[in-house]
Amino acid sequence: MMTDYEKAVAYSSGRFTPEEIEMEDEDTIQFVTAYEVTRHYGGPEEGGWWWDRYEPIDTVPTSEPEKMVEVFKTRYEDRVSGDIGSVLGGVAVSVVIEDEPAGMRTTEIPRYE
Repeated sequence: MMTDYEKAVAYSSGRFTPEEIEMEDEDTIQFVTAYEVTRHYGGPEEGGWWWDRYEPIDTVPTSEPEKMVEVFKTRYEDRVSGDIGSVLGGVAVSVVIEDEPAGMRTTEIPRYE
C-alpha cells in the first residue's frame, strides 16, 4: 500500500490518476499547488492596468494540506526574485490549497472591458 507521500509523487509525476492510485477518503483529499506569479501590463485604459499570471510549478494531492503548504514554501523559495509590484518586475511564489489541481492557472490573457 502506498503512503500519502508516494501517492502524491505518483500523481504529480503524471504517471497515475487519482483513481489509479486508489486514494483513500477521496472527499478529504485537497491539492496544494505552488505557482510562479508574474505581473504583466494589460493596457493604457483608465491610467493603465496590470494583471498577474499564475503558472503552476508543482501540485500534489494530500489529506494534510497545511503541512504541504509549508513544504512547498520552503522548496520553492529560491524562485522568488525582485518585486512584482515594482517597475523592475520580478517573480513571486504563491502556494494555495485547492479542490482541483492547478485551478488558478492562467489560461488566457485578460481583456479590459
